[in-house]
Amino acid sequence: MEEGKLFELEVLKIASFLWPDCENGGPHFIEGRERDGVFVTEDVIHLIEVTISKNESKTNQDVKKLSGLRDHLKAKHPNKLIKCWFITKHEPTPSQNSIAESEGVIAISFLKFQSKLFDAKKYLFRRDRHNFGSVRDPKTEDALKFEDKFVPTEIIEIDNPSPLSISIISDNLARRGERYVMLGHFGVGKSLTCREIYNKLKISFEKGRINKFPIFINLREHDGQTNPSEAIIRHANTIGFDKPESLVAAWKLGYIILILDGLDEMAPLSWADQPTKFKDVRYKTMTLIRNFISGTPSESGILVCGRSNYFDSDEECLNALENGANLKLLKLSDFNEHQISTYLKEKDIKVNIPEWFPTRPLLIAYLVSKGLFQEEITNKDLDAASGWDWLIDKIVEREARLENGVDSKTIREIIEKLASYCRTLLHPLGPVTEEVISNVFYQVCGYYPKSDNRALTMLQRLPGLSAPDQSKEGARNFLDENFVQVAAAGQVFKFIQSPYQRNVDRIDNPRLWKECMGDLGISLLSYMYNKKALGKERVFEALDYAKKYEYNVLAVDILLLINDEDLVFNRKDFTISDVIIPTWYLKDKNLNTITFREVIVQKLIVESFERDFALPVFKESYIVSVIGVHDQKFLPDGKFENCIFDQFDEKKDTNAAILNRDDLSISEKVCITILRKLYFQAGGGRKEKALKSGLSPQQVVYADKVLSLLEKERFAYKSKASPNNRIWIPVRSRSAEVTQIVRSKDKKINLLAKMREIKA
Repeated sequence: MEEGKLFELEVLKIASFLWPDCENGGPHFIEGRERDGVFVTEDVIHLIEVTISKNESKTNQDVKKLSGLRDHLKAKHPNKLIKCWFITKHEPTPSQNSIAESEGVIAISFLKFQSKLFDAKKYLFRRDRHNFGSVRDPKTEDALKFEDKFVPTEIIEIDNPSPLSISIISDNLARRGERYVMLGHFGVGKSLTCREIYNKLKISFEKGRINKFPIFINLREHDGQTNPSEAIIRHANTIGFDKPESLVAAWKLGYIILILDGLDEMAPLSWADQPTKFKDVRYKTMTLIRNFISGTPSESGILVCGRSNYFDSDEECLNALENGANLKLLKLSDFNEHQISTYLKEKDIKVNIPEWFPTRPLLIAYLVSKGLFQEEITNKDLDAASGWDWLIDKIVEREARLENGVDSKTIREIIEKLASYCRTLLHPLGPVTEEVISNVFYQVCGYYPKSDNRALTMLQRLPGLSAPDQSKEGARNFLDENFVQVAAAGQVFKFIQSPYQRNVDRIDNPRLWKECMGDLGISLLSYMYNKKALGKERVFEALDYAKKYEYNVLAVDILLLINDEDLVFNRKDFTISDVIIPTWYLKDKNLNTITFREVIVQKLIVESFERDFALPVFKESYIVSVIGVHDQKFLPDGKFENCIFDQFDEKKDTNAAILNRDDLSISEKVCITILRKLYFQAGGGRKEKALKSGLSPQQVVYADKVLSLLEKERFAYKSKASPNNRIWIPVRSRSAEVTQIVRSKDKKINLLAKMREIKA
């Protein structure tokens, strides 16, 4: 359809909503001439002519056409006011205004005519003065003045290898009515990316390139709502827009591009006692979003955004959100090497970033804003655990230099205790209130900070924390999940060192912890265990104490350390229940006297089970994801009683499938298996013994030579932080190449060709 006709239809759509009591409004044929729009209401007759032209002659013709029709209708309707509207696509020129004024005709742009139904410009003005999700300036923590340089992270559409730019996504939302759900981990800049998309759409609308405008809704402000119209009205009231019903009309007319940020931040509509219902709870919680998707006109684009780990799988995410709609799934990545370099270059910072260093844009921006890149951070001999431990030491040392009288050890212990307190909350990042911060300070220092101005200043800017989106005054959130996990691991290790000195009434009481340590936290415990040469007897003493006082989560933290260190378990009939375990590595290490009952295991990684009797037993538990086998029948007999399994590895992706491939040499099989463990199963490095786990005696013979070649070809390197417990670290910049090596069957891949030359 030609541009002029499309524009005319848009104008008539607005007019129909402006004057709904007109029964037969629209184009008419009067006195032998076609009229673009005639709307007869009880008191007023509205006459419309529409143009996309700025031509003076065309304007004169259209305006006289309107005034002539007005004179004709005056005789038929002497008691009605007649208004003539000359509507232009862009702002009328001075010439067009003069011609219209001379004939008593109203010359008006489409945008101003549209604003009589809904004032988009006023909405955008109000929206810009309200926070955009979790966006905060890293230096000032200001929610409204983000002055930091925006460096876009890579956005990938599932099943499409080419990254999508913010410009392409914005254009697809505006012109093609695409519907996206964008997922990313904490700190990768989801809200910031959504705000950039909003800004691009806003500019395009204000310049007349598109006729739709964006509305950006923080979903956390809409707990308990399921009706989109009510949500739009609440949103309008929240930002101070005085005509909320007009926004609803704009949405229903298809003039709005929806940006819904924070799907994971909505409070559940109901909760469940059994793990089998967790998925149902998430589905119910997404009701508002589903209703938005189904109620939005097909020509209007939608972008929904949230955390990657909210759903168990991409499939569950799409099923919970799209309800038959054609949603496209986008993944927002951490910074890659180029993006980190670009960001640091903008800040005039020149350093070499080690492989273990965090890549979350939020944390990098924070470290830059605090001047922490002026420290020496180029030590490439550290793995993730020792590297994070070193990084936090550097952060608190800097803070101690700024705050005379508060030493770095004290600051770190305060941070560790606050991180442990967060383990008692539903959200592991906080918030921690001013009262909690004050009480933790008292526990560490023995006095309250009210009388100490230096302490008060230090507490208000504790490293690694910032003001949350909405909270009581003085509250703080941790910036990064890895940061808070590493900090919390410090308190677990202190418990292991001296379990009998713990105060059970402390604010970070282990009895209230909700989830066990993840891989990085356990790696740090293992690093500290070896660094301090603690001895396994102390570990088992701490385990007994934790079990005795029903510190179940803490007890499993210690069990995870025992499993990671392959310590011989010498306790009988050891049962733990009612905990959430992020990752359990299943391997035959004499843990057969342990029973997990009614636990949730988010990721079960099958390393090896040559001897079924050496494995722990899981009873009436919920296993979210199993990595290493593709079906329950391949798990060891008698070790999983009345358990529920959500998903398994694809058959072709298991290590067992790779090791049984006939088209690969033994060294190629070992190489691919090791690369999978290094790059796909853990985030900061793997112990050498774990890389060899699951290999047959014949395959183990090749492992050392394969690792040497991977080191020579710069796919991995050894950490020197733990010489007696060798850890291999993946080279982050080779991730894309490793993905191709692992998934491709191309015999010409250079690394695999070199692997084939290895002899036992």
